Amino acid sequence: MDVITTILAGLEEVKHLEFESKYPRMMSKVFGEHHKESLMNIVSTENYKNDPNFELRYSEIKDTEPVVFLLEMSNIVVNLILKAVLSEKVMNTVSKLEFTSVAIDADNCKSLGKLSNLKILRICPKIITNEFLYNLPMNLKLLNITDLDAMDRNLMTEHEINPSTLARPNINLKVLVIDAQFLYDFNSILLSIPSLEVLKIRCSQPININLQAQRDKIRLQELFIECSDDQINEYKTSRTTSEIHCFIQSLALYIDFTSLERL
Repeated sequence: MDVITTILAGLEEVKHLEFESKYPRMMSKVFGEHHKESLMNIVSTENYKNDPNFELRYSEIKDTEPVVFLLEMSNIVVNLILKAVLSEKVMNTVSKLEFTSVAIDADNCKSLGKLSNLKILRICPKIITNEFLYNLPMNLKLLNITDLDAMDRNLMTEHEINPSTLARPNINLKVLVIDAQFLYDFNSILLSIPSLEVLKIRCSQPININLQAQRDKIRLQELFIECSDDQINEYKTSRTTSEIHCFIQSLALYIDFTSLERL
């Protein structure tokens, strides 16, 4: 870990930085108890003194199932690396920052607000809170906060937002990529970002529709809907109302389709 941190800290004029952690998910089907023991032995030799909370985080996952341990340990390591490099000079030049298959903790999410040159951010916070939205980088133009893995409910982002107490984000966001549940629960937040022009939503059945949510419709220029292959095949072959058709009907409750230039 120290080697990676040192390499990143020594770089200059980096525009695009991506933290990718696909290996744990590739190994999840074959990762067993003996693999977990080997990984725990490796962890015991690493130096994590730069994070006083490591022991607490580690104690929370050390008795979990092997696959869960692998995924969570990967998240911890990436967050430790990120914490170490966020204060480095190289981060001041980054305009595009992406995290693939890794959940970012609250402390690192808060620190991202210091990245004044950041224009594009793809991130999956462990929990989306009022503080996360308020502390987004001021010059951010594109934000992608879709879930880590739509097929694994244990990995999906939690929402802990109170729209009534959320201060208006001080950003000029143009493009937003979200899952359907975020729109259903917090469309009032999207209404507080008048600069928003493009919205991309992952097609899914709502986990829980907030019947008290604000119903003023969002005006956009473009709307994109992300669908799985199974959903598309059902749409093409079904003689009854498909999931995609129902999904679009539900979107009409939240989005002003008359304002769209492209759907």
